[in-house]
Amino acid sequence: MLSMKLETGMALAALGLHAMFIAYLASFYYALSRPIDIGNIITQPYQLVFVGMFLFALPGFGLAGVAYVLAKRDAPKTVAVILIAQGVLMPTGMFYTYTLTNIINEDYRIFDILILPQIFLAIGFAPIPLGIHIAKLKPVKKRYM
Repeated sequence: MLSMKLETGMALAALGLHAMFIAYLASFYYALSRPIDIGNIITQPYQLVFVGMFLFALPGFGLAGVAYVLAKRDAPKTVAVILIAQGVLMPTGMFYTYTLTNIINEDYRIFDILILPQIFLAIGFAPIPLGIHIAKLKPVKKRYM
């Protein structure tokens, strides 16, 4: 059985949630680019995008923040590396997803769908300073009485 600290597990979960959000959004945008068949029209695609955002992206940022708060005392380097990787993965994936907005059918081109990758591209860099801060911290020495 793999043993790890709680903050490492939370950082890995945050990284996994962001990877799932990128895969979800990229596959959904690709599905919106296919020719529309009669009877197979997605009536409100922005709702599906928001479901993915609330299931994967926002909890990923929350878990990254909790992992940062928990890791500040011990300053493990693994959490720092995972947070930095998460800060690189999210903007990279959102840039790829943004390139897919050009091929979306005209019927699905609405502001909510077109702006979402740009928003997460901008805020996707947030875990990088957290990871750098943890990497520079020294662990707090434990006092024994």
